[in-house]
Amino acid sequence: MDISIKNELKRKAIHLGAAVIPLSYYFLFSKHTALCIYIPIALVSIFIDMIRLLKWPRLSRVIRWFLRPILRRHERFDFTGSSYILSAFVLSVIFFDKKIAVAVLCFAIIGDVAAALVGRFFGSVQVNGKKTLEGSLAFFLMCLLIVIVIPSIPFWIGVLGALVATLVEAVSFPLNDNLTVPLISGMAMKILFLL
Repeated sequence: MDISIKNELKRKAIHLGAAVIPLSYYFLFSKHTALCIYIPIALVSIFIDMIRLLKWPRLSRVIRWFLRPILRRHERFDFTGSSYILSAFVLSVIFFDKKIAVAVLCFAIIGDVAAALVGRFFGSVQVNGKKTLEGSLAFFLMCLLIVIVIPSIPFWIGVLGALVATLVEAVSFPLNDNLTVPLISGMAMKILFLL
């Protein structure tokens, strides 16, 4: 791991806090309102990352200093997970029904926290050099719990969506899994709803 346990816990607390995004959409906002709120937030996050990555004098130094303890090594040269998850939220709201968008975003947020913590503290069986079997099982179980909590999704579709999300999370793609997990599992669930 390239960040300390303390900073990993801070990072996952922030990540878990992002669950307010899909939950606010589920309970409070229409599609239009959610997009009006979260598109500007996503753009601000991307803009901050661009400033940080372009190394603009002074301002980028402050941003890098503030974020450095919780950034993974690869994020020092890439967008942060927050830019990816906010972008995934916007795209999921645009392309998927509300129930699917909420489920897949919760997969990416809550499942990721479970996978990272279980993998870091209890993981021993390596899957691809970065992930562990124990972390992937924690991810899948959390996704199943999310499927049970969202009653508007047929269980079999939710289980298959959770399985797709788990496989996508376990495999290393060039794109960040905060983006790939919701979009690929959401597309799979959308197709299953059409069958």
